[in-house]
Amino acid sequence: MLVLGPACVSDLERDTEEPRLRAFYERLAARFTLVRYDHTGVGSSDRGRDDFSFEREVAELSSVVDCVSRQQPVVLMGGSFGGPVATAFAARHPERLSQLVLYGTFGAGEQLAPAGAQRAITDMVRAHWRLGARMLTSIVAPGVSEEEASRYARTQVGAVSAETAANLLQMMYRMDVRHEAALLRTPTLVIHRRHDRSIPLEAARDVASRIPGSGMITLEGQVHLPWFESSGVLDAALEFLNVDDADERSRESGEHAELIRSGDVWAIGWAGSRQHLKHAKGLSDIATLVQSPGTGIAALTLAEGMTHAGLEVSAQPLLDDQARREFRQRLRDIDVELGEAEAHVDLARQEKLTVERQALLSELSAAAGLGMRKRVFASDAERARKAVTARLRDAIARVRSVHPTLGEHLDGSIVTGLTCMYRPARPIRWRTAG
Repeated sequence: MLVLGPACVSDLERDTEEPRLRAFYERLAARFTLVRYDHTGVGSSDRGRDDFSFEREVAELSSVVDCVSRQQPVVLMGGSFGGPVATAFAARHPERLSQLVLYGTFGAGEQLAPAGAQRAITDMVRAHWRLGARMLTSIVAPGVSEEEASRYARTQVGAVSAETAANLLQMMYRMDVRHEAALLRTPTLVIHRRHDRSIPLEAARDVASRIPGSGMITLEGQVHLPWFESSGVLDAALEFLNVDDADERSRESGEHAELIRSGDVWAIGWAGSRQHLKHAKGLSDIATLVQSPGTGIAALTLAEGMTHAGLEVSAQPLLDDQARREFRQRLRDIDVELGEAEAHVDLARQEKLTVERQALLSELSAAAGLGMRKRVFASDAERARKAVTARLRDAIARVRSVHPTLGEHLDGSIVTGLTCMYRPARPIRWRTAG
């Protein structure tokens, strides 16, 4: 059994909407009984909280371990905010742990930033949590895509109030487990990324040097969140825990599916089962998208040849004034829709609108240059977006009718809009030709 220590902010119901985080958890869950929890004040737990003491955090972790372990030693993994909590728990209850993994950790909050910077950060979070979340995201996840950064920040805002978020940050800055680290006797591994902008490498080295017999692995990278950049964090942790996952990784890397057309019939293979569906244009779109995972393909490109649907693509060297007005009007509409989606915490809708907004901004930016590639009127692009989105959704529903699991996979992995994309949480090898 592996217990994850508390994150500063988490939400069990929405965290896994981030594909990379879901894949991170899935890899752990394939090897252990994985236990996660929202500590008091965040996510699915009671939002009412007035005790922001470190002792309460350790007590809550202790209660979770008591509930799930049946007095058997567990593996404990703590990172960032949860690192010092896990360290203190391990020092006080060595008999309840078999191994300890610390990632992105520190011994004392004073090591994280100067006092003035700490006050500025907590003041921003308390005064304007939405802006504060964006600021924190830029610190813990530099270099990730705009879409990923926006999704992470929105999840944080939806999981906790501004006041609680600020109080939790203040608590983290007050933490100090340097003395308890020296008392720790549990086999321990400390993992850290070299250029982590959130927790300085020297803070991790300091706490590792205090834990008797601990090992430390320094990975390249700058993103604090462990599920981004590479799988190095999990690779190092699983090797330390003596988990041989070579067979599992081989199975994952070899996981495959097929979508092959023969005349008016498509053969669909998934999880060892093969079914057949009558041809639909949306199935052709899916076949095109899955051949280039992670690559955006314009809805207009997918829609070419749909003259019977009233779509006439007109090529021009640059966007004219009318097209620019229509693009900008759509941007204003998207901003309004984003506000509504955020108010209703509709993360899926927010994600799709953000992708469309970025595509529109890219079009406007390119049109201001030398116009070296084909441009089209916004009305054409909008008709293509609506038509392709509709037929993709129809095709996914058809797939779900014969392969429910594959249908769910496609529904969660295909992004629609002016630009469409297949973005699976894990590698899938697709065969699209006979």
